[in-house]
Amino acid sequence: MNESADRHDFLKRASPFDGLESEQLSTLAKRLTELDVSSGDVIVREGDSAAGCFLVRSGEVEVVQREDGRDRTVARLGAGALFGEAALLTDSPRNATVRAVKETKLLVVKRADFLEVLSWDKAVGPALFELLSLRDKPCRRDGIISQGYDAQDGEKLTILKDPIRGKYYRLSAVGKFIWDRLDGRHNLKDLSLECLQELGLFSPHSVAEIVGGLASAGFAESRVSKASKYLPVPPRLKRLWTRLEALLRRRTVIGGVDAACARWYRRLGLKHAYSRAGQFFMALVAAMGGLAFLFRALELRRLPPCFQTPEHLLCAGLFAVVFIVLSHDAAHVFTTKFFGREVLGLGVGWHWFSPILYVDTSDMWPAPPRQRIAVHLAGIYVNLFFAGLAALLSLLLAESSVWLGRALLFCALSYAIALFNLLPFLESDGYYALQDLRELAAAAPRS
Repeated sequence: MNESADRHDFLKRASPFDGLESEQLSTLAKRLTELDVSSGDVIVREGDSAAGCFLVRSGEVEVVQREDGRDRTVARLGAGALFGEAALLTDSPRNATVRAVKETKLLVVKRADFLEVLSWDKAVGPALFELLSLRDKPCRRDGIISQGYDAQDGEKLTILKDPIRGKYYRLSAVGKFIWDRLDGRHNLKDLSLECLQELGLFSPHSVAEIVGGLASAGFAESRVSKASKYLPVPPRLKRLWTRLEALLRRRTVIGGVDAACARWYRRLGLKHAYSRAGQFFMALVAAMGGLAFLFRALELRRLPPCFQTPEHLLCAGLFAVVFIVLSHDAAHVFTTKFFGREVLGLGVGWHWFSPILYVDTSDMWPAPPRQRIAVHLAGIYVNLFFAGLAALLSLLLAESSVWLGRALLFCALSYAIALFNLLPFLESDGYYALQDLRELAAAAPRS
């Protein structure tokens, strides 16, 4: 067997490149160069730039990192192991020193060849990324504020806040345990073992999900995210669908609005609306108005003038929808301010085939479930109040009045939008209120 065939056999038998086709393995085997090192020789040094990566053909190497002025051995790698690929995938300097433990034979993969291999086979790239994620040592981002609180069921939760981006992230007790150890010194294996030792929980998959979620949300830095540009390019149809979906689900958040929201809350004297008398009045109007709408709609002998002209109907409908949406989100804003929480931003965008307006009330997360439920349902409640008010006023209008049609149209749209937002299988107000209601029910004492 010649040298090239011997390398081909080695790559197929014991390397991360074993998923390549035979012809691809042969091409790669011809491009590799051999390097013999003696015991104690430094192969790569921490902080140096990367020109390639290495496969251990025989022998053994140790991976050493400098911590607190001391060298610490973090891994020992034997035949078939790949090292040095992280610097190539992340375009960063070497993050560790690697030296031979004994006489070792290495196969050197040049940078250009390594990156070309990633495009040869769709399975090789993800396999190398999985290897990178196992070795990765994620680190918390600076400036993140953590705040602990007790859920209604007694579970200890933590809210992470990024004051610069105005973003929040909620962690369970296990998530907080992992968060405290994201210091750039722990890889997924270390974190999993510490969870087992300290918490009695062994779930590497859950640890990976928590770390991945923190990195995706921008609360932790990970080399894996930096390397994502080298992942295989998805099929053209999938890329087109991703771009189309992005266009149909665009959102823009306007931050720095809390002071203005608080100012308008005070100017409008809305604290009176949240008093017992104010809430009783709103509930009475919503209930009586619902009955008035049914009575008025059933007694009509013919369509009001508003419904007989398409242009008039469209104009009145658009005005009604704008008012309904604005009042709905204003209710979320002012209810958040009533509970003394911060409004992080106002969002505008386009969701599939309709424009959207939404409020970022993530600061309500640490609040008790009852308060969160009140914020979720505030928009629907206000929509029902204004619909009830319009229905009661419609009782004073003649059947020939153009305003009667406008009032009834406003009521119909208000009830339809309220019902839509209440649907529990859509990620809207009703869905989130139901989630918090379940938490409240789980914490209730059982007889």
